[in-house]
Amino acid sequence: MCLSNTWSGIGGLACALALAKKGFTHIEVFETASNLGFVGAGIQLAPNMARILDRLGAWKDIEREAVDLKSTSIRRREYLTSLEEPIADLK
Repeated sequence: MCLSNTWSGIGGLACALALAKKGFTHIEVFETASNLGFVGAGIQLAPNMARILDRLGAWKDIEREAVDLKSTSIRRREYLTSLEEPIADLK
């Protein structure tokens, strides 16, 4: 049986890893982005996702590269000015 996962993102990759841990051997993961590379943005993982990745045996490697956030905000461009709205103080 061949399993395919398209538009994967972090959830799709976790799904593929979970299937592999259950013994599936032919898993294909497809990404639709035309260009993959560093964009200066990060991925924020909720505690539930961190627990899932830990159960899958992937969290330790991710944690070595992770940064502990102290605050977060949303940046958006409205008219001709950039606005930054704080949404959470994580201290």
